[in-house]
Amino acid sequence: CTSRNVQSTAEEGVFPKWMAGINSTLNTPVPAILTIMVMNMVYLLVDTSSLIPSFSTVEWLFYAMTFSCLLYLRYTEPKNIRPFKIPLPVAIFLFCDHRNVCCAPNFLKK
Repeated sequence: CTSRNVQSTAEEGVFPKWMAGINSTLNTPVPAILTIMVMNMVYLLVDTSSLIPSFSTVEWLFYAMTFSCLLYLRYTEPKNIRPFKIPLPVAIFLFCDHRNVCCAPNFLKK
């Protein structure tokens, strides 16, 4: 899944174009897979004990922001046509849960 994200980001022009290539036989983004593999090998060479928690905190923060945008748009533009609609109680629960996951480590530090 991550390799497809890298491939589509390269197609949009954010990453270099050579990362957007797809193998015609396997139909997989081989350049993106190789790039991720090399980056993971580089991460193995350095101390990642502080890197991993910060990445996960940022990831949870973006999830919380996504659900807050969902709630905001549901409130400000209720008549918009949406491909699928998440039930409101589920969206509120997920926003609160992800917000707490982001904020709780700040209060638990010793």
